[in-house]
Amino acid sequence: MTLVPYSNLKPNNLGALLFIARCLAYLGYVFFGLALAIFLAVSLSYFFPGEPTLVRGSLIYSGQPALFKLVMVGFFGIGASILTLIISSLCAALVSWEATFSSPKH
Repeated sequence: MTLVPYSNLKPNNLGALLFIARCLAYLGYVFFGLALAIFLAVSLSYFFPGEPTLVRGSLIYSGQPALFKLVMVGFFGIGASILTLIISSLCAALVSWEATFSSPKH
């Protein structure tokens, strides 16, 4: 078992594109992991809130605006990972398509 994305592809002319597809796949996995870590950190901070502060006569928790920004960063990370994985898959599909057309059968 190998942990290399698209390990069963054998490129004839587009080896660099396959390398780029693999790098993009790894980058997409990293983005997805970071987004999940951010969501986990935000959800755990809701269970352990900071000290309440008095702002304009009402009590608020000091981390609420920052938590909203982190949630938005998490959504951006999920979107970026999905987009990166889609581009990686399209590059790998192009390499696979090239490998089937440049075989000696055609």
